[in-house]
Amino acid sequence: MLLFAHSSNVPELLLARVVPGVATGACTGAVTALIVDMQPNPKIGAWVAGGSSPFGLAIGAVLAGVLIQRAPSPLTLVYWVLLVSYVFLMGAMPFVPEQPLKRPGASIWQAVRPRFGVPQIVRPAFVGIIPALFAEWAPCGLYLSLGSSMIAHLLGAHDHMVIGLVLASFFVPAPIATVLSGHLTQDARMVLGIGALAVGVTLTLVAARVHSLARYAIASITAGSGFGITFASTIAAIPSAAPVGDRSQTFAMTFAMAYIAFSAPAVLVGIAAQIWTLKSTFFVYGILEILVIAAATVAARASTRRRA
Repeated sequence: MLLFAHSSNVPELLLARVVPGVATGACTGAVTALIVDMQPNPKIGAWVAGGSSPFGLAIGAVLAGVLIQRAPSPLTLVYWVLLVSYVFLMGAMPFVPEQPLKRPGASIWQAVRPRFGVPQIVRPAFVGIIPALFAEWAPCGLYLSLGSSMIAHLLGAHDHMVIGLVLASFFVPAPIATVLSGHLTQDARMVLGIGALAVGVTLTLVAARVHSLARYAIASITAGSGFGITFASTIAAIPSAAPVGDRSQTFAMTFAMAYIAFSAPAVLVGIAAQIWTLKSTFFVYGILEILVIAAATVAARASTRRRA
């Protein structure tokens, strides 16, 4: 956050983005494994672990929009606020209960070194969730990379607080939909989630076509609900397949794949938007996302047949 607050050119800004990205990747797997292991049962652990990411993204979108539009120092204040929150979280870390696994002969450096990979026993289950991961997280890249520009230029909303609220409308429903769908079976949740994603992305394209901010928000809520349900279902599939000692590195690999699905398309559409129009790029991304969702549906059905 200090790098962000003091960035004055593009290279410094890129460095400021890389550093927290590395930090996020290093801790997300371990934190998710800790959440799952500490919960009363795996279902609740999947709810909390799957819902915390979109909830944090929603808070970030709203916080940034409010501070940029209503507070002084719009370019830097949000980073100072986040810095204070991180300092607070660092102070709370010693109070987090943990029962570390003992590894005979492991040094302290081996114990704290982040592990990254998928153990052999988990690979069949992990390969099965990769299409769902891409279907879940690619819309995040769509809404966050092009969403703010679409809302401002095509839908006519120029208030940053409004833009932040509309962006948050994708992420806020995710944990809510996760809890409401908790009584369904794993397969039923996956079907419901992927279906909601497909409908939400389609409605988003319609909203952009008719230049309707209200329809765009409804579409975001629908797609975000699907994102939450499918992501929690994906998280829930890991604890049953991965031994306790291997969950951290498996979750790390899971989030690595999710972040690739999240960021790589965003970079490509950023390049494409310089060649095509913003609207054309948005529609191409949306159509490709619908195809990815269709592939995830086929993969989910094939996985269900194999288990049966």
